[in-house]
Amino acid sequence: MSGRRPDKAAEERRIFERFLRAHPSLAEQVVRYDSTADDFPDIDAYLQSGAKLPVELGEWIDGPQLADALKTSPPEGGYDPAWALDAGRRILEQKLAHYGPAARGAWLVIHYGRAYLYNTPFRGLYVANFADLAREVSGWLKGRTVQFDKVFLLAAWGDIDADLVRILREAGYPVQAGPEAFEVFPKLIQCT
Repeated sequence: MSGRRPDKAAEERRIFERFLRAHPSLAEQVVRYDSTADDFPDIDAYLQSGAKLPVELGEWIDGPQLADALKTSPPEGGYDPAWALDAGRRILEQKLAHYGPAARGAWLVIHYGRAYLYNTPFRGLYVANFADLAREVSGWLKGRTVQFDKVFLLAAWGDIDADLVRILREAGYPVQAGPEAFEVFPKLIQCT
């Protein structure tokens, strides 16, 4: 049983469930998973092999933009996708620095969910879709000492209704129905 707040533990399980839907080859190996009572990791996944896989979650979101967006309607006009990329880089750097060698053997999953609604878009000249975003994040990690065994980027907006996906795509938003995940370290591959 988790010592975390029940709402936080439930949200972590929902994010991990989305990760498993986006990574079915891992989902086949997981027999159960639990929120942990400790600060690290967020989830312990137990595999068919008998191994325990610790998973740390991190949300890609710009806190001040989220707070502003929840108080007022979003501003219209131009935006700089670098703001969104900076927010992602900050959370990644925080997780890497905070856990350091303690992260050995664990996986890090950075989930991009509420940011899709409340932060500036990541789309720009060089980042047109989520695969491009994963490529960008993977580039940030190249040549770095990363203690986590693997790092993933998860489009965690959940299982979006197919009609809503069509509407968003027609409006120029590159989304797909359901979650999407990429391993971004130690190699760049789309999860299957």
